[in-house]
Amino acid sequence: MSRRPSRPLPKPTVARARQVDPPFEDPPYQWTPYAEGGEDLTGAPSSPRRNGGEALECQPDGGLPSMCRLHGFGLAVAEVLAQRRPPRTLANRMTERAYAEMLRLGAILDPHQAPATGTPRVQHPRQGVIEICLTIVSGDRAHALAMRLEREGTRWVCVTLECH
Repeated sequence: MSRRPSRPLPKPTVARARQVDPPFEDPPYQWTPYAEGGEDLTGAPSSPRRNGGEALECQPDGGLPSMCRLHGFGLAVAEVLAQRRPPRTLANRMTERAYAEMLRLGAILDPHQAPATGTPRVQHPRQGVIEICLTIVSGDRAHALAMRLEREGTRWVCVTLECH
């Protein structure tokens, strides 16, 4: 004999999830996957400017890179740390010290799952310097990525890199 509850059970409701990061105002960052050997996975030959090479160019008015470009650069570094992108694709946008630090960190992120990055938090300690902090989620762990960029002529170069 089944027994009915004395009062009706409430119907389940579905709550809307709040938006974690605001949408970018710029067009989304485009990433072209690279294969070893100097060409992208579509078979087109690669150039040194390809795959976000223009991501850290100075604006025509001498301004800062857009948030979308900074996010794309942070995502590219995260992909290198997850061994999903060859490190050489970022060599022309980093000093030797920052590049060596990125190589030293190695596979700090889970290589089986693509890393996801949050909105960059940007500080301007002085003219020609940007400090960026990103949260990276890879697998079941979250990491913090901090970078310092300095302006060299018409482009921004990463001079310091830390990931914890």
